[in-house]
Amino acid sequence: MMSDIKPTSFNPLKIFISSSWKGDLDYENKAAAKGIKDLNLIPITGDGVSNFPPITHCKRKVKEGDILIVILGKKFRSLVQNECNKALQNEIPILGFIKKYKREEDEREVGERLINFHGYLKKHITFNNFFEPEDLKKRIIYALIEIISKNFRNFQEIYKKIYNWIIDGPLELTRFSFESIKREYELDNEND
Repeated sequence: MMSDIKPTSFNPLKIFISSSWKGDLDYENKAAAKGIKDLNLIPITGDGVSNFPPITHCKRKVKEGDILIVILGKKFRSLVQNECNKALQNEIPILGFIKKYKREEDEREVGERLINFHGYLKKHITFNNFFEPEDLKKRIIYALIEIISKNFRNFQEIYKKIYNWIIDGPLELTRFSFESIKREYELDNEND
């Protein structure tokens, strides 16, 4: 099972999750975080306690991320637009996911502001449609694998070179130190 695999990086990529409304997409947000964790990446959100107003706090958290995932459902909040704009300004790649509803009346509930926002973002990013949280999780995993393989090759290449140097290095002490650091890192992640 993928969740049993330990991260191979001391600095795994951070994925910011932005969604159109709490209450509407609670299960989808949990599925997104689970998919991110299954890839041994770190999910982050704008939730949490802060001394800053919510908009400032979220913009700061977006800048901590390496990739932004935006999940859109029936409702719209301007905070999502601000988070996406901040990601675009900082050249953070965005993956978009739109919930499709099986009932026509649910599809009609999608507001005009949200439809306009879809149009705005489609100029900048590609969207995937999904129906259920499990479907969303799979689509997020596939999209992250693709975007990481395309856009973060240098990131992975650096770690590959560092690992090769440490593993093949002439000093036994280096190998011992590396294993010690790795164990500490794994213990810290188990406690999270």
